[in-house]
Amino acid sequence: MDVDPDDPGANEPSRQGPVFRQHPGWFVAFAGLVALAVVTMPLALRDSEYRAAFFFSVTPLTSLKFIVVTTILVGGWITFIPATIRMWRSAWNFEILPDRLIATHQFAQRRHEIPWMSIAAVTKVPPSPFLWSSRRQFSRIVLTDGTEVLFNPLLDQYSEFVDELRRRVRCRIFDPYPVLITR
Repeated sequence: MDVDPDDPGANEPSRQGPVFRQHPGWFVAFAGLVALAVVTMPLALRDSEYRAAFFFSVTPLTSLKFIVVTTILVGGWITFIPATIRMWRSAWNFEILPDRLIATHQFAQRRHEIPWMSIAAVTKVPPSPFLWSSRRQFSRIVLTDGTEVLFNPLLDQYSEFVDELRRRVRCRIFDPYPVLITR
């Protein structure tokens, strides 16, 4: 199913099919938040009060600065790292052709040419433990060989993409998230 982007014919001009993309800025934004959370720890350790509490020279619970900064750092790590991983895994461009779905990863340039008959299911991905209330929930296309291709409602024209999948896929399980979840 994998196709090397450098193979002959892999870079041929657009074939007559709708193309659905996720703006790459979403992944960059999430990666920036992760970098900010990771870089903040060494910066926090430069502060003598925080460093003393971190290395247990004083009782950490007596330092309000330690409690606040550590809560923010840990919250950032457990929230943005899983979200960024899923954003990376869902950064696909999809081209729908009459006989197959072409998925090309935006950054890694991996390419899957997926015949419609090899799609076993289109399902919801269970939310991450710390992101259960997020509006950005992910769906996946599961292939007969076990490969999973993630996509999410941040895909341009998401509802049209789901409608096209629904029309073409002949699998028993078809249950993606319908649209961006609003409350």
